[in-house]
Amino acid sequence: MLQFGAWVAEEILAPVPHRQYVCTVPKMLRVDFRKDRRLLGKLCQCAAEALKTLFRAASKDLAPSPASSSPSRPTGTW
Repeated sequence: MLQFGAWVAEEILAPVPHRQYVCTVPKMLRVDFRKDRRLLGKLCQCAAEALKTLFRAASKDLAPSPASSSPSRPTGTW
C-alpha cells in the first residue's frame, strides 16, 4: 500500500499543495436529505462553488482550478 501511495505521489499528482475537505450533514438535517435526494447533489454543488470562490479570492493566480468529487450516495448511518 505504501508503494502505491508513493507511486501516485510521484507519477500522478501535480507538484502543488493538496487539501482534503469533508462536508458533513448534521443529524437534524439528514431527514430532509433522505426525503429528497436531489438536495444532497445541490449541497455538494454549493460546497464546491464556495471552495472555488475561496481559493480564487486567496490565490495570486488568476484562475486556480480546484478539483472536487461528490459521493454518488452517502456513507455511514442515516
